[in-house]
Amino acid sequence: MKPLIAAATALLLSATALAAQPQGTAGNGPGRGPGDMIKQMDANGDGKVTRAEFDANSRAMFTRMDRNGDGVLSGNELTPPKRPGN
Repeated sequence: MKPLIAAATALLLSATALAAQPQGTAGNGPGRGPGDMIKQMDANGDGKVTRAEFDANSRAMFTRMDRNGDGVLSGNELTPPKRPGN
């Protein structure tokens, strides 16, 4: 069951990161594509993402999503916060 939860969390984190990106042509213009995500995660600038770089990025994303800081993601933390006026 834990691998299923880990896979679902990874998928959710990826989808959240992609949804937060501006829309456009993937990697060919004003939008952001896979190459841009590699650049964002590539801490040492070698054009590759190591497991350590990926894990660090995932930990940082988890920390941002864990709004109450309890080390657990719950349903209310996975919904986008309401914007003022909505």
